[in-house]
Amino acid sequence: MCNNFYNRTRRIDNLIRRRATGNPGEFARRLGMSISGIHYALRKLKEDLGAPIAYDKKLVCYYYQEEGLIEMGFRTLSEIEQRKINGGFRKFLISENRYLGGLV
Repeated sequence: MCNNFYNRTRRIDNLIRRRATGNPGEFARRLGMSISGIHYALRKLKEDLGAPIAYDKKLVCYYYQEEGLIEMGFRTLSEIEQRKINGGFRKFLISENRYLGGLV
């Protein structure tokens, strides 16, 4: 059973890329989910992550309309990305209460 978001999403992605989902009922059973749960998860992947997921009635499976995969994880932001997020606030090292220099 895929009960946490990360593992479930990885498993959904893997099955879709391999075109091994089967129909919605089979897909749901493979993941230990309800059919409505599968439809909800697929809708969220499409809407929130922009995943180009479609269903092929002839092959009876879900597939990606473009080659790709869903990736999740943590990565360190570059200084430029940090500046965009921090909006120009100055950086301080909180634990030592000292200025780290420049605008962020």
